[in-house]
Amino acid sequence: DRVQSVTLLEKSKHYCFLPNEPHAAPKKGTKMADLKQVTDASFSVDVEKSSGVFVLDFWATWCGPCRMMEPVLKEIAAENMPGVTIGQLNVDENPQTAMKFEVMSIPTFLIFKNGVQVKRLTGAMPKAKLVDEIKGA
Repeated sequence: DRVQSVTLLEKSKHYCFLPNEPHAAPKKGTKMADLKQVTDASFSVDVEKSSGVFVLDFWATWCGPCRMMEPVLKEIAAENMPGVTIGQLNVDENPQTAMKFEVMSIPTFLIFKNGVQVKRLTGAMPKAKLVDEIKGA
């Protein structure tokens, strides 16, 4: 795994990671799709009982890299990759699931296949890298 730089910003016992690589803003006219909002209460049905690949973004509103990744995730969701669902879980509003998966740094992306976690990625990353990780799940 690549080394990440930690910001000095610490909230809710989660660290916010800055990317090592530059990110481009989405191009004007880029298709975007809504992300499935997951909560502690809905996690079991939304993720654990899902079929196919489910990418869950653990994020917070105060985390700059998390906000930077949101349009990237929306772009990926708009591409309608067969059998892939992209969701978000706000760690401040849903601490139980974050604790269950020991999420200490955000953004963290957990990739599930048929309800079972198969990958864990931490920190902002280029769209191409995330897509490659999803396709490899």
